[in-house]
Amino acid sequence: MSSRAIGGSSASDGETTLDTPSGGNAEGRAGRSDGTGADGGSPASDAFVRPGLVINGRYRVERLLARGGMGGVYRVDDQLFPGRPTALKIFLHPQRSTVELFRAEFKTMASLRHPNVARVYDFEQVAGVDAFFFTMELLPGVALDRFLAEPRAEAETSDAGSPSPLSPLDKSAVRGPSAGRVVPWEETLDLLVPVIRALAYLHGRGVVHFDLKPGNIVVSSRGRERQVKVLDFGLAGLRGRGLVMGTPHYLSPEIASSKEGDHRSDLYSLGIMAYRLLTGETPFSATQGLSVLLKRKLTEPVRFSGDNTARVPAWLREIVERLCSVDPAGRPASAGDLLEEINRAGGLSYELETRDARENYLFSSAFVGRRREIEDVHRAIDAGLEGDKHAGLFVTGRSGMGKSRLMREVRQTVQLRGVPFLEVDCFERDLTESGPMANLVLMAARLATSVGAHSLLNAHAPEMVKLVPSLPLDAGVVPTPPLDNADAERRRVLEAI
Repeated sequence: MSSRAIGGSSASDGETTLDTPSGGNAEGRAGRSDGTGADGGSPASDAFVRPGLVINGRYRVERLLARGGMGGVYRVDDQLFPGRPTALKIFLHPQRSTVELFRAEFKTMASLRHPNVARVYDFEQVAGVDAFFFTMELLPGVALDRFLAEPRAEAETSDAGSPSPLSPLDKSAVRGPSAGRVVPWEETLDLLVPVIRALAYLHGRGVVHFDLKPGNIVVSSRGRERQVKVLDFGLAGLRGRGLVMGTPHYLSPEIASSKEGDHRSDLYSLGIMAYRLLTGETPFSATQGLSVLLKRKLTEPVRFSGDNTARVPAWLREIVERLCSVDPAGRPASAGDLLEEINRAGGLSYELETRDARENYLFSSAFVGRRREIEDVHRAIDAGLEGDKHAGLFVTGRSGMGKSRLMREVRQTVQLRGVPFLEVDCFERDLTESGPMANLVLMAARLATSVGAHSLLNAHAPEMVKLVPSLPLDAGVVPTPPLDNADAERRRVLEAI
């Protein structure tokens, strides 16, 4: 069994993750629950990650936030962006297919920009180790499952992150979420409407989450305003593959029966979350095991009963029960239609797109019209990987032409190919070019030091030390004598960089 720990808390609700395509693992082979790969290889370990470690010369590890079967999530100090709260999600696994799934999660999240969706920053391979990681915004607050178990938890100062759920499952030991807080229906809507907005945004871009549950929703308070964000897109790359992966209690019937899911699978999970908030429990008990739970999902409708019928308005009960329909056709057609139905039936006026969402659209529009430039980037990367030391590109143009957006696409492209991406900002008001160049040299030196590439540093040190006297170099390195021609001296330093 793989229990999920979010924001450093234990998985007290007993949520368990499925990783079983028709009874096997992601590649159709029998999974194991002892931490080894399906091929019996050595167990993955991130024991090398400890407080104080600097990963890739940039990320200083502060502490562990959460741990999953394939690695952990750590709070780190990004030395290039001091003061920006950052989480580093590490992934260790011997199978290529699951590494590609991790890449797909980053690629999915990198394309998103919405106030109710967690943001990611960079994707890299750990220097000198067969492991990958990506960094993302560190979310203040607590996961919704902890919020339900501990009503005062929202007011605490904590960090929420979520490891990838890809680990084998001991199906005989499934527990159901323990009874938790019953949330008034008005507050339930305030918590879930931001999730509906996020789903409308995601589904409109062809992204299906496939693992929506309280553990993947972060709730925080900022002053008098509550913030809700969706995170952990580890299963978003599985659309249409017919795999049984996810968390049993929130898994849609079509996914549980190995059928192809779509955006309505997320709406089902949302309905189960709504039921749990409104009643304090999920609709189906798992005390008799996973197979019985999944069978009930496929055959029994979700219905409110007892005191819950008096506590929840009839119109809201009807909407939640429709969300939990066994047949996807019985659910609302879209997240947008769902919010319209809530507003109409409840006499409410929730907006589907807030002002913050509309502003974020400016940064997440489709990237078009730059095919030639991206092809040039790929050629430059290929040349560099083949050993051409002079491979490079210079991007220039007037303000507003899209250089920054192009660089965002370049960063994602090169990082997904395992190439480090170093970036500095240059502004017209800068007095000299040496400031940005010095920062670039320092970043490259830290990365080279982290992989033991001291010979590379020392080979160019006599020139680069002129620009950055604080470089971590071997004793005895002295600058080369300056050339009489100042322009030639400048070119020599730039070539060394």
